[in-house]
Amino acid sequence: MVILIPLNIMKNTKNSMHQRLILAIMLTILFTAACSQIRIAYFFVDWYIVDRIDDYLDISDDQEKFLDDKVDLLHAWHRKEELPKIVTFLKSLKIKLAKGLSEEDIPWFQSEYKAIQSRAIDKISDDFVVFLGTVTPQQIDHLAQAVKKKNEEHYERNFKISEKLWREKRIQRTLENLEDFFGTLTKEQNKLITSSIEYKREDYLRQFEQRQQVQKKIEAVLRSQESPEKIKNVFLSWILDPDEIKSDMYKKFSKQRTAKWVKFWLTVEDTITAKQRNVALEKIQDYIETIESMANGKS
Repeated sequence: MVILIPLNIMKNTKNSMHQRLILAIMLTILFTAACSQIRIAYFFVDWYIVDRIDDYLDISDDQEKFLDDKVDLLHAWHRKEELPKIVTFLKSLKIKLAKGLSEEDIPWFQSEYKAIQSRAIDKISDDFVVFLGTVTPQQIDHLAQAVKKKNEEHYERNFKISEKLWREKRIQRTLENLEDFFGTLTKEQNKLITSSIEYKREDYLRQFEQRQQVQKKIEAVLRSQESPEKIKNVFLSWILDPDEIKSDMYKKFSKQRTAKWVKFWLTVEDTITAKQRNVALEKIQDYIETIESMANGKS
């Protein structure tokens, strides 16, 4: 299932810090991909979901058949019911962004995003319970080993290279993503944006360590003797309220990190030109038309 969250820029005005934050949220999205990539990804998502589950759990033929059937139904439901709602959401967002976001738009955005997430979770939760009832201890062992391997590969890529090289790669990726959406940045924009980036590998390490802690909690729940229904409720509470499984120290760190990103996006906002803003708005329109086409059954 693909959930799309739009990205855009705001007018160069003295908006509230909350307005800057919503800009940062929007700029962390899938929409740096071309419309053709979005279309291809959406129509192959059924296969991808089952394949990823198999990677982690080494599912049986019966489990694969069950998942294939349920994911096909989920995908059909999402295409018919959710894509039109996402189109409506994007159209409303485009109007708001064209006028300039106000502080009143923030709870609207949050509630719309939560609604998209909640509807999908509600749709799959019963099938999730049934599937959990078929997962064996051996498959949980396989999951633990797969996660360990992924973590080791992640650590190798990010913490076995120099911090200077790590930072350069992340800055380059950030600039490329901005250009994908806003169009070519000037040398001066590149300089100003780069100088405002506060990438620290120590911060990234904290994220990595927190993720590992969450993974251990998930494994522990799966190994518990609780009923699938109770396990489902635990997972649902975590999905709908991620802070529930974060340590107090990490919550404090997250607030500090958010403040850094607000500062960064203030710089981005101040450097983007009207022409670049229009490029972004036109791209959102392209996404709207692409998703409308998919919702109408056109490949």
